[in-house]
Amino acid sequence: MDEAIMVPLVSVILPVYNAEKFIVSAIESVLAQDFKNFELLVINDGSTDESEQLIKKIVDPRIVYIKNATNIGLIATLNKGIDAALGKYIARMDADDISMSTRFELQVAFLENNLEIGLCGTSFFSWDGLNKDLKTLPSNAEEIKSELLFRNVIAHPTVMMRKKVLIENALRYSMDALNAEDYDLWTRMARVTSIANLPLPLLLYRVHAMQVTQTQKEQKEATRHKIMWNYFSWFGLLPSGAEKEIHIHISDGKSKGSLAFLEAAEAWLKKIEKTVSESGKINTNAIEKVIGNYWLKVCENSGLGWEAKRKFSSSELSQSLSLRSRLKMIYKILIRYKQY
Repeated sequence: MDEAIMVPLVSVILPVYNAEKFIVSAIESVLAQDFKNFELLVINDGSTDESEQLIKKIVDPRIVYIKNATNIGLIATLNKGIDAALGKYIARMDADDISMSTRFELQVAFLENNLEIGLCGTSFFSWDGLNKDLKTLPSNAEEIKSELLFRNVIAHPTVMMRKKVLIENALRYSMDALNAEDYDLWTRMARVTSIANLPLPLLLYRVHAMQVTQTQKEQKEATRHKIMWNYFSWFGLLPSGAEKEIHIHISDGKSKGSLAFLEAAEAWLKKIEKTVSESGKINTNAIEKVIGNYWLKVCENSGLGWEAKRKFSSSELSQSLSLRSRLKMIYKILIRYKQY
């Protein structure tokens, strides 16, 4: 038997729980990859619908079918997949999404040529079955590490990871990060390796009413905030209660319509920029650019018109932004408030 088949380069982890509506198309999109040297770990987490019967109808030697005796949940199932994976790389796939045929080929090539990158995601299309909405994500590793202070910029079902990074650093999905287990893992991986996104949309991310992200938002948000503060602590920054409230507003793309909030937001963003830059853990230009963009959004969303424009322009936080970005800010105020 060919050695490449015996030892797959990529292990694809595909958890399944009551996914009878979508599982066939998800599996078929993996089997149709241009890149062929992979194993597909389909892990049935105690489904009670027709998922198992549909999976077993698909015959392909690359499929490794694993059935949990009981429903143990997504996080434990993902960790079970990591432990079972034989490949140098671990790719994620969800039971309701569709991978583009070039996805694995492009991700493997990127990781083979960029040894410092331990995790590679991609941009994607958000898809409701009818309409596709392109979701672009930052690709620069240092900017991603900066963005993780505010939000998750890695789409979980698009990722491919080096198993070596997970093993050598004892990294697994955490049971304490329910519904935000991906964001938690990325912030911990960012401490030991570089993370990148390919700027190409290589996945159709299906949006539907049964998703966890739609039904458990409150718990997800509480967990997300906890992850943020843990990540901040790595840089030696422990925000106060008031600073946490400001940061949540900023990370959610919200802004209170008052000059006092703009001043508080500016002070907090300056504190982040200074502390993170001095830590030496992120390139100074990257953190300045990311902070500048969040400052721009805060001012744009404040509803204060020219008052916000003056505050934006006079702040040193705006100096890292391009002239185009600054002019765009002025234009939006002109249009929104018709102050011309």
